[in-house]
Amino acid sequence: MTLTAQVHQLEKQVKRVERDLTKIRFALQELKVRRQKIKLEALQKSIGAHLISDDDPAQVLMEMRRRNRQ
Repeated sequence: MTLTAQVHQLEKQVKRVERDLTKIRFALQELKVRRQKIKLEALQKSIGAHLISDDDPAQVLMEMRRRNRQ
């Protein structure tokens, strides 16, 4: 294989890797956007349930923090 053929082959491989990385980058961006979306109805129900309950508000907040860490 000549030197120019090797260079051409490497250029093709680099383009392929760049294309794959671009696809991965867009997929990761979509995942980040999906994670940040808050389901408003679920949040309202959760807040409503905690407001109605007779539990200690400080204790409820501590439990919610523990769940978020896991």
